[in-house]
Amino acid sequence: MRKLGSLLLKSIRRPILLICLIQSGFRLLLALPILRKAKVIVVMEEGGFGHTIAGPEAARRLFKNQRPVFILLSDRNFHNAKVRLLWQDIHVLFLRLVWHVQFGNQEILMGGPSLDFRKKIHAVLVQWLKRFTKAEVISLQELYDHVAFLHPVPALSKNKEMNSVRWVPGWARLLETIPAEKVRLPSAHRRIIQERIDRFQSPTASAENGTRPLCCLYLRARGDHVNLESFRRNGSPAESYLPAIGFLIEKGYTVLVTGDRLTNPSYAQEFDRRVICAKFIGIDPRLFDLFAATEANLWIGDTGGGTWLSIINRIPMLVLNAFPIGFGAPYAWMCYKTILDKAGQLIPPMKLFSEHCYDFEMDGLTVHDNSSQEILSATAAFLQSLSLGSNPDEYLHFFQNLPEEVLAKHVHCRLSPAWGNLSQERNGWQPTGGLHHEPQRIG
Repeated sequence: MRKLGSLLLKSIRRPILLICLIQSGFRLLLALPILRKAKVIVVMEEGGFGHTIAGPEAARRLFKNQRPVFILLSDRNFHNAKVRLLWQDIHVLFLRLVWHVQFGNQEILMGGPSLDFRKKIHAVLVQWLKRFTKAEVISLQELYDHVAFLHPVPALSKNKEMNSVRWVPGWARLLETIPAEKVRLPSAHRRIIQERIDRFQSPTASAENGTRPLCCLYLRARGDHVNLESFRRNGSPAESYLPAIGFLIEKGYTVLVTGDRLTNPSYAQEFDRRVICAKFIGIDPRLFDLFAATEANLWIGDTGGGTWLSIINRIPMLVLNAFPIGFGAPYAWMCYKTILDKAGQLIPPMKLFSEHCYDFEMDGLTVHDNSSQEILSATAAFLQSLSLGSNPDEYLHFFQNLPEEVLAKHVHCRLSPAWGNLSQERNGWQPTGGLHHEPQRIG
């Protein structure tokens, strides 16, 4: 049966791809008046969800007042075409090359070009844009080269593994130096989602709607063991987050669950209807995820594309299950995954960051998700620091003592005490420096 299904999909792949190309051609023609006014057009040939956020955000700031356009050739199921609604000062155009069909909990992609054919489509698109517009047409990587120049870190550019994030320090510098409006859904969308959230909550919660803050909880679950770069950025099992969810609710938050893991309907009753996902309130998950990431008062979640929106809006962030070692989301607290050697012992932090920075393979080592206790401890320390306004600890300047190729060193990250304390308890490691200094305020 599976073979028959595979043959059927192959037989209709080309007709569907042809239809997608025709539809994309019409979208280009309809957008031609906008394209002709643009001075810069960025074309993204491939990349994950995070680049559909980081790319347009960089372009609208770097090319401010130049009517930039960002075009995405999309053949991935994790691209969210609704992101085009977030910006008013850049036009984002999705050219879809694949159809998505949902069967229960499984999503099937139909159509989609081969890698070689996608490159040809990209080349034809670039030539068409150069012929029919007066704009400078650049690739996403060329855009990132411009951004990287704003805060060059030679160690990132020279390191093969780190080169893919060479632009992140410059991107963070853009947010600091070139002002722009926060990214948000249009007011009509925001109003509908907020009304659904209010109606869903219990009468007790509804009475507090005016003051109850929101926490966006992003749970990542993508890829498989074949693609370690994706798979190892996944988070813990859903139940591992429950103690932290309970703690957040106890502190007065309503928790909006986003990402890839299905939320058990029983959680809503267990937590007095203060745990909410798109399905519970009948909202398109693509819109709900964008609302939660841009409107929340706090962001807590796993490493992935879901981090970038909250960075732009300077929402306080705690990254759990952070991986690879050395990665850093600008301005965020980082709680890394636990790495053990063959004997089951923790790798000393300085050795880990020096020898395994951006190492997805971790040959001879084992990678472990954050436990429920680690997630709870990290969440509690994070909230305590925010409530106090300043909460000095010995990990405040931890990243400044690390090698230059550690991305987190260059983007104002802070190490979660929950991760640092684990190393102290297991192998007696003591951090150096940073005692009694004021932390950088977020937001």
